[in-house]
Amino acid sequence: MSQGEIPCYILAGGTNRRMGQDKARVPMDGGPLLTRLVAQVGECGPVHVVAGSRDRYSDLGIDCLTDRPPGAGPLAGLCAAMYHRVKAYGDGWLVLVNCDLVKWSSQWLAELSENATDQVDAVAFGRTVTVPEGVTNTRTEERKAIPDPIPALYHTKLCTKIDQALARDHRSLMQLLASTSTAVIGESPISRWSFNTPEELAKLMKTLSSTPDLPREGRA
Repeated sequence: MSQGEIPCYILAGGTNRRMGQDKARVPMDGGPLLTRLVAQVGECGPVHVVAGSRDRYSDLGIDCLTDRPPGAGPLAGLCAAMYHRVKAYGDGWLVLVNCDLVKWSSQWLAELSENATDQVDAVAFGRTVTVPEGVTNTRTEERKAIPDPIPALYHTKLCTKIDQALARDHRSLMQLLASTSTAVIGESPISRWSFNTPEELAKLMKTLSSTPDLPREGRA
């Protein structure tokens, strides 16, 4: 499966409470982060933005897909992406990306794609977390790898499971990945390139400015 065959869906429907402003509109090199990310990801295939309303980014020339149903969190964004994928391209894989990603590399999609087989429903990078003592019957702290839900590949055969989860008012992508067959492909290189607060953004911008040899496709 080549990268150009995989449509990308950027989730941009968050409330941005911790950030205090729309993360997708944060200025990057003279333009909004979202338009830069659309252009960068677009080098790998078709790109669509999913948000709470169709006209949220109409001033940027972007006609959004709307969460399905509205206001139901990131799983509703994935649900909208799934049904659009089926209608526009047929059944198959899609890549889900977060709008606050300040670094993108086509190599990440290549690594995910290489592990997209008929035996799995999703492919994600791993993230190592610390499990406190006493959780899951452990007597000491443990470090455990869990799938990072964004960016990740999802197959449209998950549509029914997503509908069922939303009907139960479940909104978590993490819960979805935990309940399905997910290929986890090592430590995520991506989680450190997104932000939720002004402080995290300032730290990321400092990191970007100190790495002039970063490939052009990986700079926002």
